[in-house]
Amino acid sequence: MLPVTDYSLKIKDVIMIGGGNSALQEAIFLDNVGCNVTIIHRRDKLRAQQYLQKKIKKKNINVIYDTTAEEIKGKHIHKFRNFKEC
Repeated sequence: MLPVTDYSLKIKDVIMIGGGNSALQEAIFLDNVGCNVTIIHRRDKLRAQQYLQKKIKKKNINVIYDTTAEEIKGKHIHKFRNFKEC
């Protein structure tokens, strides 16, 4: 994860990869500063503590399960592979 030091972020759409406490905490922070966050997790459920899972659900942060990033290149081009299709 990259540290966020500028609260006037120019990037509004963010993809957070991971399902643990750190990923969800950062997703909540980015949502609070105005980013549209989507979490991508390779398993069928998150590993983060329940209170964090409840927070992202309450904030309507989108979670895509059973998916991993296959390749990320360039500034705005993203390609993902669904694990269940492997």
